[in-house]
Amino acid sequence: MKVTTDAILFGAWCGKRGVQHILDIGAGTGLLSLMMAQRHQKAQVIGVEVEEGAAAQAGENVKNSSFSKQVSIVQSDIQSFRPSHLFDLIVCNPPFFQDHLVSNAQARRVARHDIALSLSELVEIVEKLLDPTGRFQVMLPFKEAELLVELTNGKLRVEKICLVRASSGKAPHRKFLSLAKEDVTMGTMELSIRDLSQHYTREFYQLTIPFLEDRYFAGKMPD
Repeated sequence: MKVTTDAILFGAWCGKRGVQHILDIGAGTGLLSLMMAQRHQKAQVIGVEVEEGAAAQAGENVKNSSFSKQVSIVQSDIQSFRPSHLFDLIVCNPPFFQDHLVSNAQARRVARHDIALSLSELVEIVEKLLDPTGRFQVMLPFKEAELLVELTNGKLRVEKICLVRASSGKAPHRKFLSLAKEDVTMGTMELSIRDLSQHYTREFYQLTIPFLEDRYFAGKMPD
């Protein structure tokens, strides 16, 4: 599975102070799980991935990382997952493309569409597994982000919104959401990945550089 710039940016944006238990729903090959372990080095991270091949790759990636004692990968559908505790932070990068054609390969069907997990199921599961003071952070296209908020019926409240543009001057194409069970004050920010010259923006650089080698920005470093 390809690691996208959106996914790296989302992982860099995610986080919450004082977390002990983190859940990554739909862990894929483990990118978010490992980024959360790097950011929260006292926390235990569980990544749940339904697709067998991706889960195996995630396990290998964790094994070969510096965070193998922090991160566990569970090959399971999230509906059957039965943890022994609630989570302070739940992160999810669900590749929901509800208006797109379903691909033929079953692995891609599971990974790229809401066949294995619908947005309504995701909301229901998060409500069950999230600690009362925890945060649920998710990346979605605009339409799906608005639908997810509607589906919470006020049980999860939007704390933060980040509107993401591929480059300055373009319309936002992704929403990062942070939701909570407790009462919160909502804040909104906007972020462009690249500037008009197609170089990475300072904001993108400042968020992601802790997770990336400097050579990722070679020749594209913001002034």
